[in-house]
Amino acid sequence: MTQLPTIAPSLLLLTGDLVDAKSPSKLLSLQFHDEWVAYSSLINASSLASRKNFYYDQRGNHDCFNVPPFEDSEFRKWSASKSEGYVAHLRKEFGTYTFGALDACPRAGMSRPINFFGTLDSSDMDALASIVDVSLEATHYPTSTLITGRSTDGRTFSQLSPSITLWISGHLHKLIGNLTLYGYHQQLPLLELELGDMKDNALYRIIVIDHDLLTISDETLSLPSIPAPVTHDLKTEPPPFPYPQPSTHRSPIILITNPRDARFATPSKEPVCAIKRDNPYRRSNNSSPVLYKGKTKRWSDIRALNETENHIPLFVSKWNPSEFNDGREHVIEVEVLDGLGARGIKKVTFRVDGQRVKMNSGLGGYVIAADFGSLIKSLFVFAHTVIATLLLAPKLQLDYLNFKGTYPQYFANLKRQNGSPTRQVQLQPRTIQTYLKSHILRLLALWHIRFLTLASTPRLWYPFHAYLTYVLIGPWFLGAFIPSIPQYGLFYPYGIYFPDTKEWIPILDTFYIALWEHTFFIFPLLLILAFNAPVSLQTLRLTRTTQAPLLRIVMLLWARVLPASCFVVWMLLSTYFGFFGWTYGWVSVLLSPGKMWMTGWGVWVLVLKPFLKQKLFAVERRSNEEQDDENESDSSAGLDNEAVVVGNGVESGNGIRRRQ
Repeated sequence: MTQLPTIAPSLLLLTGDLVDAKSPSKLLSLQFHDEWVAYSSLINASSLASRKNFYYDQRGNHDCFNVPPFEDSEFRKWSASKSEGYVAHLRKEFGTYTFGALDACPRAGMSRPINFFGTLDSSDMDALASIVDVSLEATHYPTSTLITGRSTDGRTFSQLSPSITLWISGHLHKLIGNLTLYGYHQQLPLLELELGDMKDNALYRIIVIDHDLLTISDETLSLPSIPAPVTHDLKTEPPPFPYPQPSTHRSPIILITNPRDARFATPSKEPVCAIKRDNPYRRSNNSSPVLYKGKTKRWSDIRALNETENHIPLFVSKWNPSEFNDGREHVIEVEVLDGLGARGIKKVTFRVDGQRVKMNSGLGGYVIAADFGSLIKSLFVFAHTVIATLLLAPKLQLDYLNFKGTYPQYFANLKRQNGSPTRQVQLQPRTIQTYLKSHILRLLALWHIRFLTLASTPRLWYPFHAYLTYVLIGPWFLGAFIPSIPQYGLFYPYGIYFPDTKEWIPILDTFYIALWEHTFFIFPLLLILAFNAPVSLQTLRLTRTTQAPLLRIVMLLWARVLPASCFVVWMLLSTYFGFFGWTYGWVSVLLSPGKMWMTGWGVWVLVLKPFLKQKLFAVERRSNEEQDDENESDSSAGLDNEAVVVGNGVESGNGIRRRQ
């Protein structure tokens, strides 16, 4: 608001997140009427909406938190554009430029956190196809966070993108730290520039078109402090204008249009030859002074923009492009000192031949260039495949060995090899390499035994196998994904289904949550089940050493009770927080076959049942010790008619192991 009169743009675009729509705790997300009234009051007070074909806004994911589909939202009531997408034509004497905005919010605006990734469905792709011929595209979502479909004529995003000059977005808010989220999709090709937010970083972007060459500069709003302190209560009255107050001294804003920053060059879509083209002001020697060629009538105030002419602060200086047309990179630095003593410096790297210069965006470049949709889906398939393989492969091996009748010998060999190193390893020098090798082989053998034991324990293996199958085909939980309407939806890994309206919402957030659950719930649950399988505790002792009773208790706690208890606590916490009970209601926690029911079963088999068995067995053992001799007193607890290893064979018994 305060810097617009200085820049005096011909077009002003907002790419979303017009309001915050989050509770003070940051856990709940919903549309607050006060925020929208405040936003609308600032638009009206500044006269932004009064100037025709000048100001355009669009929805971001924050603007569609908790917004039912096909209903009048706060955005439609209080925004300047009133519609989810728009096409703006900027007509100048030298040409017409088209700016297209696509609304990538899901059809149903779920509350956080299942509302991060965007979707371009068939109708959105049709809108894109109608304006891509000569356009700059603005949307809230970077392409890396979008799921794109096809237009009605069958064209995909990769087929339409070569006609797009520039893709600008917001949404990621600089992500973490101070990332520069610039990227160039070489395979499309497409230049994409994400802009940090105004709320926490006070960033805005200037885009200039000079001789059909795009020049971009991201600037920081001059404020006393960033982020600006909140000193006004929106519930009492709309904020005063202008708000917040700017600092008294601003550094001059500098943007070099020719030679322009070569990082943003798109040779396939721009007349890059214009960089070295002769023109009245950029020709001869470098000793000519800087001349002012802009329009001198600037805006007096943001509220007067409808009555005043655009101010174009253009300065030119003659130069000879042929002196720099050597196929190499060059650097130009401009320093400006205004009448108040404020100093501004701008340095850019340019090339006269029009070729691109590497952006060096670091991690931000990888984020923009990534295809998170394909990546998350592929990782989800990979995670499920790994878990299924660890579960099914030992079962198939066990069935095969039992069919051949060689399982007792195979199991005994595994135990013997696990218990003592091979002779070859003993004869080798005890180097770090041999130690690590023997340790790794020993761990592999240990876990091989554990998974075989799990496969031979039907009361553990079959429930987990049924659960693993269910998470692929059944709903994980029932939740009020849009709390503002009395309607529940079903969560699947592939999307959200609303039974009342029979509407299917395919979004990438569900794949991300499914991947998270596979990685941090299902896979650890499989490991803890294998670790605590009944026979494992008896067969995984590497040596038969004499231990003090206290040490045995400590080892039992460390080996069985502590891992299981910690994992159970993690399951209970992640059931509530992982299935978002604070947002979608307790029904999402209680009616969740994908989590709560499995958590209850895990608590029973890992903690409660072993604890009850050990208590009952302790009473039985004290009774037996009075009647049996000492050799019969070394019975093992908690095996409950499972197969146990005896010597080199396997015996199915009542859980009593003979001394060897």
